Amino acid sequence: MRILNPFLTVLDNGFLQEIELLFAALNINCEIEKKTIYLKSEDIDFVYKNLNEYLAEEIKEIDTSKDTPVNILFSYFLIFGLFVFYFFTKSTNFNYWVRIGGNDANKVINGEFYRALTSLTLHNDILHICSNILFFLILIKPVVKILKDGKTWFFILLAGFTGNVFSDYIYQAYHTSIGFSTSVFAVIGMLSFINFTINKEETFFVKKYLPFAAGIALLSITGMGKNVDMAAHISGFFSGIVVLMLYKKKKDFFDKFNDNVYKTVVLFVFVISWLFAVVV
Repeated sequence: MRILNPFLTVLDNGFLQEIELLFAALNINCEIEKKTIYLKSEDIDFVYKNLNEYLAEEIKEIDTSKDTPVNILFSYFLIFGLFVFYFFTKSTNFNYWVRIGGNDANKVINGEFYRALTSLTLHNDILHICSNILFFLILIKPVVKILKDGKTWFFILLAGFTGNVFSDYIYQAYHTSIGFSTSVFAVIGMLSFINFTINKEETFFVKKYLPFAAGIALLSITGMGKNVDMAAHISGFFSGIVVLMLYKKKKDFFDKFNDNVYKTVVLFVFVISWLFAVVV
């Protein structure tokens, strides 16, 4: 005859494991059948008290994390640098900078891969750079909250580079592009992947894949128009997904490095790419 009483039914497996560990720490005997926890009647009041305290601490931690401001100081610094560089190129010989640093498909596939990075820093006009930066600032905070500022930029740079190179292989020749939009769409891809990961346990097909559908819809809405490089936008979007898949698979490796290391790498890559552009 069962001497245990049904106490709580928990549908979430992760939360069920947490409660089981809590009971083990409190030295409470329990049985779990079909996600329902059974306890001795004399333990129920004691468990209620401790479980409520535990949940209160969990909620407090969640609320604190939500209130913590996201530090994107490094992003502001790089964005300021993009504007400074924009005005510098426009006040000198803009055609020269596009000629040596533009994403020329023919030259990239023939070995000048640094162009896939230098082209990210070049913009046609003030509307071009402002629209890219505005979208970027709206989208970047959720990614930075997870990865931190330096690591986020490292993967943005990697995705922007990959997206530009991939689009160059699509065009093959006679195509030159400039602008940060490839990386902007990489961030959209990252957000889609992050939201998909959050909903990976979801069994409802539409809800599970809704983040990707939303990302593709945003890609369609913002990626159409005159002089828009659709191939770079699409490849940037999927590159953003791929780099976060890489991060998820090799998380232990990437998390070994301090965020300042990533910031240094990002700055170094930008500088060395332009040195190649000027010297070669």
